[in-house]
Amino acid sequence: LHHLDLTQPLPTPTTPPTYTLRHLTGPDDAPARATIHRTAFTQPGHPPSRVTTDSYRTVMNTDPYNPHLDWIACTPDGTPAAISLIWYDPHHHDALIEPTGTHPAHRRRGLATATTLAALHTARDLGARTARVTTRDNDPAPRALYQTLGFRPHTRTTTYHRPT
Repeated sequence: LHHLDLTQPLPTPTTPPTYTLRHLTGPDDAPARATIHRTAFTQPGHPPSRVTTDSYRTVMNTDPYNPHLDWIACTPDGTPAAISLIWYDPHHHDALIEPTGTHPAHRRRGLATATTLAALHTARDLGARTARVTTRDNDPAPRALYQTLGFRPHTRTTTYHRPT
């Protein structure tokens, strides 16, 4: 688990000149959002992501989903390239990033950074004072992204197995 203090300054999100950055506006965005999720999280040699337009519309109807916390970067023709979603708990003033991803053809351009920062700014504007994100030990790229944004390791989950 990584932690970020949102009471500290955040960089302004920026994208390459040919990309646009915006939050989702409603169910009409579900097809594009589901597409980028599938392409960002389907690994070669593994089963594809199960996120579909219908399943994402279900996510969008789940409390506390907020489309202002669901950001997307698109190419000039509107093709989705990167996403970042934050779930905000106003009772604890805490934001949880889940998930952030970039289409493989658009990686290494700062799009995950831009979508994440845009979502973090919105969460802070809504009252969030902290942000959290969980990364896997076997995937260093997300950990590097979040640490570049100022996230610091906070806690670790250790799984114990009974000997057989």
